[in-house]
Amino acid sequence: MMRSLDIRLAALLLTLSPALYAQAPAEPTPPPAPAPAAAPATAPAPAEAPTAAPEPPAAAAAPEAPAAAATDTPTPPRRPQHAAARRRVAPQPVTAQTLNEAPSIASNDPSIELHDEPSEPSAPARPIPLVAAWLGFGNLWIPSAGLDPFSEDDALTTFSAGAGVSLAQADALDIAAVAGIDLTGSDDGFRGEATSLALTRLSVGPELRGSWLDRLYWHGRIAPTLTRLSVELDESSTGATLSDSEWLWGAEAALGLDLRFAEAGNTLSHALGFFARVDAGYAWTPGTGLALAAEGSGAPVRTQPIELRELALSGPFFRANLGIGF
Repeated sequence: MMRSLDIRLAALLLTLSPALYAQAPAEPTPPPAPAPAAAPATAPAPAEAPTAAPEPPAAAAAPEAPAAAATDTPTPPRRPQHAAARRRVAPQPVTAQTLNEAPSIASNDPSIELHDEPSEPSAPARPIPLVAAWLGFGNLWIPSAGLDPFSEDDALTTFSAGAGVSLAQADALDIAAVAGIDLTGSDDGFRGEATSLALTRLSVGPELRGSWLDRLYWHGRIAPTLTRLSVELDESSTGATLSDSEWLWGAEAALGLDLRFAEAGNTLSHALGFFARVDAGYAWTPGTGLALAAEGSGAPVRTQPIELRELALSGPFFRANLGIGF
């Protein structure tokens, strides 16, 4: 009888267990307790009821399966991405300067020249220029008595100009060919008559130049000269102009300094240099006797021309010039 009673209780529990678990709140099911030790052999019937009871929780735990499945479901593997897709460029901030800048358009056509690219700065100016030109003023002193009818003193103010081209260089020395010109004139009177003198001196010769500093170099020159001398006397009694002119050979020697005080960059290989050039020396010209005579068909007939003292155009000189060189 006891065995039949136990079987009925177990059947009743199996019948009521699904309804009880359906009404219970959905709470996490605690882990099952460890199975009890086996009952002693003296009471085998009561030991069978607890062994059959743990089966319903497996069925009741079914509603919790979706939650556990949602958390335990493995993440599907990602597809491998291309290397270029993985390298993402960080976005650049947009500023007012970026908006104002014009977009640069590169062209592969060699016929199109782009003028917006900055040109490379040229090299500094040469310590000694290869090509140079200058102009300025100077003084020529002629201590000759033959100059007295044409000037109150022995000093004549000259306008000078010149140019030089380098021929050869060796370390700090340079040999150049230099050409120069001096122009001067004077007005005075002789025996109450108006007189005038005009002098043009040309020189061409070699010049030796040497650099002391980056902006300073010296020069020395010995050159032959060709001088054009022209004098006139206006005779008031007859209204005639008496004149005489001569071409005279000579020579000059000079020493001087050139200082580069400024330079300007350009597209050439070197910058242009601006120089202050000074030199002093001595010019020699042989003396000549002047005989003033009337010229032309309308000139009055004279038996003798007016003889003047010998004029020697020899004397020291000084020049100060400004120039440009490359």
